Amino acid sequence: KPKTRVVFLGTITTIKKSNLTLLTRGSNESKSVMTNKATKYQNSDGSKISPQLLEKDLTILLVGFEDSQAQITATTIRSLAPLGVSK
Repeated sequence: KPKTRVVFLGTITTIKKSNLTLLTRGSNESKSVMTNKATKYQNSDGSKISPQLLEKDLTILLVGFEDSQAQITATTIRSLAPLGVSK
């Protein structure tokens, strides 16, 4: 069975090196999401940012895939609020 593409809008409740937990907007479901070296991190304007800029309570748009075991892996995480990027 191919992986299913998923898109979530929500708030980060916990964030670790290789995963995060997202509280989805609307359904208020808690989703555990894996991240990896291929995950892209974007500021609200689509520019690339460091994953270290992500923090608890940040609202994000998350695009990824869900496998047959219901494990979600993020391919893109975009902040919905502009994040201060130090030059």
